[in-house]
Amino acid sequence: MSGRRLTLWAAAKLNLTLGVGERRADGYHEIRSVMQKISLYDTLSFAKADEICFTSDLKYLPNDERNLCVKAARLYFEAAGIDGGVDIRVRKAIPVGAGLGGGSADAACTLRALCALYRPLDRETLHALALSLGADVAFCLSEDTTCLCEGVGEVLTPIVRGGSAPIYLVLVKNDRKLSTASVYGAFDSMPARPIPSDEKVLAALQSGDAKLLSENLFNMLEQPVFAQKPALSDLLAEFAALGALGARMSGAGPTVYGVFDSQESALKAAAHFESAPFCRIATLL
Repeated sequence: MSGRRLTLWAAAKLNLTLGVGERRADGYHEIRSVMQKISLYDTLSFAKADEICFTSDLKYLPNDERNLCVKAARLYFEAAGIDGGVDIRVRKAIPVGAGLGGGSADAACTLRALCALYRPLDRETLHALALSLGADVAFCLSEDTTCLCEGVGEVLTPIVRGGSAPIYLVLVKNDRKLSTASVYGAFDSMPARPIPSDEKVLAALQSGDAKLLSENLFNMLEQPVFAQKPALSDLLAEFAALGALGARMSGAGPTVYGVFDSQESALKAAAHFESAPFCRIATLL
């Protein structure tokens, strides 16, 4: 089968806040997280095919049901009642297993592409597919760039950001992926804590106040992650020494990001981390 190729870009996400509640009976945790899309993108192209095929510039990525794009395509065709296929080609820029939602963004992109190549699904069905694929997929599927995400990540409240000055980020990943299950297991073994207030973060986003935003970022998974990976905690101190307005870990790690109010200061900080396995400058979308 041949036809047009559709090229889309999948944006990475940051957790500006990540509050985690107790474990639910179904094994998931209730969260309250302000999620933000950033200017770091995977590039995906799609074309109709006789079966589901996946290739990537990272040869170690699986091309079967372990891959979220393949799983998303399978779920789409089942939900749509279509006996079809798709050729998916991915060029990765978002690091794998980094807490930046790369797999989730690519899965959401796959759902959008199939709705364009074949036929749209209703919003409720798409939302259900996104939830079945992972906690971050609903946000990645959303057209909004900033959301308060609750439940297990599927309850989205869009946030309209104010201000016109760009907010710069330096993203650093200097360690291997941690098992998300092990991170949450370690979190569950710690004394229960209330979720901090995100009121000031929401106000800062709405006003465009980078300093207020940076001073009120939080991630409740940092404590169990830093206990296993102390070097990640050291990154926060390094960012502070480099003049970052604030710094936090995204998701379950291991990416740590610093917030800067100018491109010049971000470039200087990035130069400091040039030997890290992954270091990029991005902005809030």
